[in-house]
Amino acid sequence: MQVKPLTPTELSSIETLIKTRSRTLAVSPEFQDMHTKMTLLNVQDLMSVGPEVGQVFGAFDDEGLMIGILIVVLSSSQPCYFVRKAYTVPKAPLKTLSKMFEFIIQFYEKLGYKRFYTMYNADDIGLYHRLWRTGSTLRNYITYTDLTVPANVRPKHSDVWELLFGRSLYPEPMVVRAFIRKDDTMFLNETYD
Repeated sequence: MQVKPLTPTELSSIETLIKTRSRTLAVSPEFQDMHTKMTLLNVQDLMSVGPEVGQVFGAFDDEGLMIGILIVVLSSSQPCYFVRKAYTVPKAPLKTLSKMFEFIIQFYEKLGYKRFYTMYNADDIGLYHRLWRTGSTLRNYITYTDLTVPANVRPKHSDVWELLFGRSLYPEPMVVRAFIRKDDTMFLNETYD
């Protein structure tokens, strides 16, 4: 499997993967359509602005077929990045997601980033715990739940939620997870008065 940053020439493959995966969501067709359109607009925006704002990364199998994507946005106010969305083809093995996370973590560590956030459906906690155990790069990180959001609620005081998802509401409970590299002494030694 190969993981790499994607370019606008791969937009049709990205769109196919997102639409295929969105159809497996256990939500209304209206939410699926809105979710798909918003995600595709986000991808197009990232690709038109450039890597100083964020990037879309893709995973390809041995035959060169796209089997997963990660949408990553950089914070303009904090030294961190946000994994906004992760998509894999239906029935993809967990190692696909694990390899994509390992790639982006190493990619952004080389640029000096030692913190990131991601969000997932609260019902998928078991899947993500398995992901964190299988990803060797993730072993270098401390992780904690930064925010738990009930269905159809937008937190009133969460910069992380705003940076991850703007004003989106989700019809299912969601969890925002923080990851901080264990050697990030700046974070670990911060004090608040």
